[in-house]
Amino acid sequence: MAHLRPELERRFAGTATTFPGLLTGEELSSAYAAADVFVFPSHTETLGIAMLEARAASLPVIAADSPTARELIRDGFDGLRFDPLATESLVSAVTRLVEDPSARAFMGQEARKAVEHATWAGATETLRRHYERAKEMSVCRQRRWRRPAPATRWRGTGQPHQDHIEEAA
Repeated sequence: MAHLRPELERRFAGTATTFPGLLTGEELSSAYAAADVFVFPSHTETLGIAMLEARAASLPVIAADSPTARELIRDGFDGLRFDPLATESLVSAVTRLVEDPSARAFMGQEARKAVEHATWAGATETLRRHYERAKEMSVCRQRRWRRPAPATRWRGTGQPHQDHIEEAA
């Protein structure tokens, strides 16, 4: 998305949009307090800490559609997701919240409620579940699927034979 920044700055020229870059500490806290929305363009984020921080500050998050964004953001309820490959999708999401202060306020309140009980332990447990799921998928991929020859595929009942699983050597 970094390559889209000049285009986005051009599109939002003359508006109250700011592209601050990296902020930390008090500067970051002040930015959250002064913001109306938080735009998160990364679709490779794994934990979503910045999204959680923004939500804790009662900001609706506009995030690139990704597994993390899908897990954290209920699209249209406490934030918006956009297609990271379509600039117009991002512009549309930002425009929607800029032009609708009541939707922005509602989503910000819901975002805050959603993270009020978030903890590091909860985030760690979620990450652990993702690793377990990846491990299970890896085991499944180690199996080879062997289908019966086409002549023996049907029993005459109209139902296909069950596929045979053969463990990889």
